[in-house]
Formats: sequence, C-alpha cells, structure tokens
Amino acid sequence: MKTLLTIITNSGYMTHDQLKEVKEAFPNMQVVLLWGQRARQMVAVKYAEGMIAEGEEEGDYIRSVFFDVATYDKLVDVFNICG
Repeated sequence: MKTLLTIITNSGYMTHDQLKEVKEAFPNMQVVLLWGQRARQMVAVKYAEGMIAEGEEEGDYIRSVFFDVATYDKLVDVFNICG
C-alpha cells in the first residue's frame, strides 16, 4: 500500500523497483510504457518488464512507466486522496 501511495504522490509514475512491487501485488493492473522511439503501450504490469527488456534488446529505451488516467483516478478514489 505504501508503494501505491508513493506512486500516486508522483502523479502515477513509478521506478523500476516500484514496478516490481506492483507486479507482485497486482499483476493484472495496467501500466503505460513510454518509449524513446516506439509508440506508447498499455500492458498488464506482469508483462511490462519482459516488454521493456525486449525493446531494449532491439535498441529502444524506456522513458517512463506510469498508470493510465483511469487507473490513477480509481486509486486516488480508493485511497481518498484530495487533489
């Protein structure tokens, strides 16, 4: 829960370590992968690390990983955070 609150505080953006924690607790939660060259992708968090590794092997890089707006808004509601 603390990790989710930290991610929410950071406007939905997460670090690699936070991504791993979210994957363990909520493997089907959707995240957005923002690439350096490719189009952004929305994937289940359980697939995110593998997709990042594949993209990096092909010469691209990941700029950021974050919750989409719908997921972010639901988390804000669940944790009763006023914005």
